[in-house]
Parts: sequence; structure tokens; C-alpha cells
Amino acid sequence: MSNHILPYRTSVLKVTLAFLTPTPVPDLAATHTVHTADTLYHLAQTSHTTAAELQRLNNLTQPGLHIGQTLVLPRRPRSPSLRRPHSPQRRRRPLLRRLPGVAIPSRPPTFHLRPFVTGDVSFYIAVYDPKTLIAQRAYATGGANTLYPLASTFKTPVVRAALRDVDAERLSLNTPPTTTTANRSLESYSSGTHPLSYLLDRMISKSENTAADIVFRTVGPERVAQQVHALSPCTSILITTKAWRSIQGGMLPAQNRSTLLNAAQVYQALPWEQRVAFASKLNAASLRVQAPQLSHQLDAYFAGPNYDPRLDVAVQNSSTAHAYADLLAQLLSRPGRTPGRAAQLRNFYAPGCCHPGTDRVTEKPAVPVTYWGSKGGIGWGNLNLTGFIQLVDGRILTYTYFNHGSQVKDALAIRPRIFKLVPWINSLPPSLTR
Repeated sequence: MSNHILPYRTSVLKVTLAFLTPTPVPDLAATHTVHTADTLYHLAQTSHTTAAELQRLNNLTQPGLHIGQTLVLPRRPRSPSLRRPHSPQRRRRPLLRRLPGVAIPSRPPTFHLRPFVTGDVSFYIAVYDPKTLIAQRAYATGGANTLYPLASTFKTPVVRAALRDVDAERLSLNTPPTTTTANRSLESYSSGTHPLSYLLDRMISKSENTAADIVFRTVGPERVAQQVHALSPCTSILITTKAWRSIQGGMLPAQNRSTLLNAAQVYQALPWEQRVAFASKLNAASLRVQAPQLSHQLDAYFAGPNYDPRLDVAVQNSSTAHAYADLLAQLLSRPGRTPGRAAQLRNFYAPGCCHPGTDRVTEKPAVPVTYWGSKGGIGWGNLNLTGFIQLVDGRILTYTYFNHGSQVKDALAIRPRIFKLVPWINSLPPSLTR
């Protein structure tokens, strides 16, 4: 992805997420030193302004930033519902703060993050009324409204979109997609032809990227993107695993770190419809990339000078901890037009990683539940855990844990940490539900 493919235009940076758009107030200058994971788009969100305004204040001619750069930010009154992301020095606070507009117990719980956690963490947990899906109690730590890469957790909304197509008779659970050299994605994969139901199971229970990418393409990435956007404007699910890894691996193509980051940040700041259209071109172009060669390129990318954690947010599917927890409440409560379809989605979601009773976590849920489903995701320095719980009294609880920029980089080294974090997550619902 180079500058001639994705030209810079000032106008495309005049975008912000709809419900985070600030009310204009006089500019009172503050300064910010750019950290590893900062992007112009991210800083615009957290300072309640737009990327174009930040460019104007700092006389920037392009959206790329570099670590250590000092930026002038407009100092605006902080909305009580939005939190500034913690810097590495401030991140580890012991108390998860309640969000406004929801109830709080008379004795708030203290939720201590595990001491081995490094990098930026955003965690959100909420209890919802099952009829209105309005949060009754919610706690958050980190930047609950800051964008993070979704990694493999993007697969849950794709399953829901496929089941809605089955409801509408556009697809059947027996529809038989075939794995080819073109649509094969990274890591282990199911070769040959399999029914849609098999691929839906594999993409959650085994987190198979090839199965997920094939289902994504079968439904149509544009249709999935529009469905998710309608429910959650802060959540962007536009691109297959193979496509975003092809960008990072420099195979769509890219010239160097600066060119790649600048182009990716402009892509991220495109108006919604333009971003959907451009993502479609990226998805199509990735079919020309061979998975074995891409794996080799990614090894060089992650270990080489072109790696930049800001690219994870800029090119991957993304959401905020708050928005994605709200989205899960909707997806798993109202996934289709029929009760049978709702049960199917929960069945596919139930064996996902990771929650009590599955995947090396033998302890029982700390609260009485009728259902607990989950989906995790890991990547280079990245770990996500998401879940949906149905309590015996009918209430719904969802949670989203995003950890990006971990000092532990390799995905295989990050995976064991899941089994230390799940018991911590399991300890939280009793304080919220009593």
C-alpha cells in the first residue's frame, strides 16, 4: 500500500466517530509527547477533536507521527463518559472506575490487574438488562473509548452475519465453500470443500483464519461492515486476516515504514463509505498473495525495522472496549429473526477461547450462569479476551479485555498468559451482580 495507491487528501482527515464528536470550544493549548501506539486519529479521539484540527494546530502536512514528537492539543472540557488512555507510567491503577449513568454498588469492587501485564490495557465489563440491553452497572480501566486492534475477536460478528444470511435464505448451513490457494489464509487450515456450518465452527472453536476469511468473503465484507457499523459506529470490521497481514508484510505493496504508516493512517481516516470501498480493493488484492510467502514476509516484518504497533490499529479491524462489549450484548441476545438461530450462534460461540470450563481453565464460573461464551485473539504483542454471560436471573454480562503493545511479542509466548487472566476475569462478576 503506497502513496500513489492511497493519495493524501486533507479532506479525508475531517472525520471522527459519530458519538464521540465534540462540541467546539475555544482552543486552549496543551502538549503531548507521541508514544509508541499513538496515531493522529487516536489522539484526535482522546482530545475530543478531529485529525484535521490537530494537523492545523501543528502545521502537519501529512498524518504520520514519530515517537518523541511534541504535539499541541486543544485542551477541551473532558466528557465524564470518556477516559484519557493511560500512559505506560499511569496505566496500572488498582481500581476500575464506574462509568456515569449506571448504578454503582455501595462498596465498589477493587479489580487489580495481574502484575505480569505489560503494555496498554483497556478493560470494560458491564451488566445489562436483558430486555433493553441498557447497562445497569459498568466498570472500566484504561482508555475504554480508545481504538484497539480486534485480532481474531472480529470473527464473532462475521458468524452472526452468516447466520442472518441463512435466516434470509441467501445462504444455507450446507453451502459448500472450497479452500483454494487464493483464499487460503495464515496458519493451519481446512483443505478441500466443507459445509458452511463446519467453517463457522472452525473459525470460533479453532480460531482458524482460513475458515473465517472464506466465511467473510461468502457473506460479503461490505455487507458485514455495514451491519456492524449500524449497530456499533465505533467498530470497524472491513478486512480479512490475510488482507491486513499482507499490508503489514509489505505485499500489497509498501516501500518503507514511513510510507506504509502514512498510507494506513489516511486509510483509517477516510469517510466511512470510502473506507469500505477501499477495504474491498484490499480484500480482492490479497487473493493474489500466497500464504506461505506471506508467513515468511511477516517473520521479517515483526523482527525488522518496518514494524510499528500503530499499524495494528490503522489496518486491522478495530473497536473500543466499551463499544465492543455493547456490541456483544446485541449480537448474542438478538442475532437473528428466529429463536433457533439465536441458539445456533450461542452454540458456535460457546467453545471459543477462553472461559471457565474450557481450554485449560478448569475452575467453575464464580456466579451462577446458564451460558458463558467467549472468543480470544492473539498477535504480535497483542492479546484480546471477550465474553458473553447469561446469568440465572436472565441478566446479561459482557466483558472486553484489550492488551496491546505487550513486552511479550511472539503470539505463542503470549498464549499462556490467557490462562492466568481468565481466573481474574472470573473473579469480577460477583462484585457487579450482587
